[in-house]
Amino acid sequence: MPRKRWFPVLCIVLIVAGLSLAFAWTADWIGHRGLTANQVLTSVAKDAPDPFPPGFRRAHGKGMCFTGQFVPTRMASDLSYARVFSDTMTPVIGRFSLGAGDPHAADNSTRILSISLLLKQPDGGEWRMAMINDPFFPTATVEGLVAMGEAFAPDSITQQPVLARIEAFYVAYPEARKYIAASDKALWARSFTGTQFNSINAFAFINKQNQKRFVRWSWEPRLPFSGWPVDSRDKADPQALFDDLRAKAADQALVWDLMVTVANPDDPVNDPSQPWPDNRLRVNAGSLSLNALSEQSTGACRDINFDPTIVPSGIEISDDPILHARSGVYAKSFNLREREVGQQSAGKEVAQ
Repeated sequence: MPRKRWFPVLCIVLIVAGLSLAFAWTADWIGHRGLTANQVLTSVAKDAPDPFPPGFRRAHGKGMCFTGQFVPTRMASDLSYARVFSDTMTPVIGRFSLGAGDPHAADNSTRILSISLLLKQPDGGEWRMAMINDPFFPTATVEGLVAMGEAFAPDSITQQPVLARIEAFYVAYPEARKYIAASDKALWARSFTGTQFNSINAFAFINKQNQKRFVRWSWEPRLPFSGWPVDSRDKADPQALFDDLRAKAADQALVWDLMVTVANPDDPVNDPSQPWPDNRLRVNAGSLSLNALSEQSTGACRDINFDPTIVPSGIEISDDPILHARSGVYAKSFNLREREVGQQSAGKEVAQ
């Protein structure tokens, strides 16, 4: 890849690499080096300010709350006996966010967009999700993410990639090549409303016959995807994506379909770096309709930890090591934010 094209890719890679530090710390791999929780969580994204604004999420800190509803299709209950697939409607609390470490980042600073959801059943069961617009992760393991963070860190003097380090990383983790290649070619989204969000990790759906099938899912928008060319993106207002979201929500219905992809027996279910083939069974399991937006400082999403391992009866988590690591990271970040709010060190625009 030509050197002049490295910078945009590095920005995305370093966001993921920052997450790898949090994974490693949660697993207690690097705690013996004296790295504190605050130091690690602040480094979840390389563009995070120092000191970090108290009360904000350590990753995806810039966001907006929303409420909505999930309505299942008739086919959904064949996949899982979870009540969200048999009840007529399930209320949803959600959050759109920007994949940047700085909670005040400009909307054109990163390609990564996210949606987080909480579907709460009448029986108290909850289904929490945290998804991004990437279709897969760079490596299969947390160790690989840590290695990627070290390999892609720019030279401290030249601020250029150290190609020898990167090549050594590729030798150890060849699966990462396709992620870097995809990131280099991926289009930036001009709007949250036309963006597809993916679970990436696999989960197990269990139906009434106690049949277990591993699945991944995507929330596919009914509005078309709109790319964001470099020339207009560079000149865009810092609030362009969230202003667009507000405008579209006020003007039209915003709906995403839950498309569930069912794994074949030989598909990897514990490796989020491996996409499944396109010819796998896909089932439209329902639709998410947005009702209202609210600022994250006062919205219902503010105090929710969108831990993707919290699932209702009828859904189980896989043994994907990255999925399990995400749960620990989210809990550490949530506890830190709660403490900051309790100590009243968080500002008025706190984004829990």
